[in-house]
Amino acid sequence: MISHAFSSSGLFILVTILYNRNRSRIIKYFRGIANQMPVFACLFLLFTLANISFPGTMNFIGEILIFLGFLQNFKMITILVNLSVILSACYSLFLYNRIVFGVESLYLINLNRDLTRSEIYNLLPLLVCCLLMGLNTNFLTLLEIPTKNPIFIYVSFK
Repeated sequence: MISHAFSSSGLFILVTILYNRNRSRIIKYFRGIANQMPVFACLFLLFTLANISFPGTMNFIGEILIFLGFLQNFKMITILVNLSVILSACYSLFLYNRIVFGVESLYLINLNRDLTRSEIYNLLPLLVCCLLMGLNTNFLTLLEIPTKNPIFIYVSFK
């Protein structure tokens, strides 16, 4: 849940930047923005890869743990869930390809500048959290949640 919050928040911020500059949500209007906005294209790729649980990101660790838990008890459901993960990854990469590459669209009016410093400063903490927690998996397994008293649930580190 935490990893999904970081990667999806980054993607929503990036899509909002596109919307605020062009006032449109139509995907075919956003072809070829890699030429005009290369930093945007790189960050959009990194957040898309984090969202599809690419190895090295926090989402990958979460999905592996979920699949291992499912595999022990529900083998058929695990196959269906894996199929849905593959289809969502294909859609995300297709969306990235449609928006970033190709011949520049004639509808792109206000995309003549790349991300501003404040936009980058808003996105970098989300990206760092996605990557650092994915590369340092010991941080995630050291969390201990005591369940003796269900009223007071807190997280303690070993």
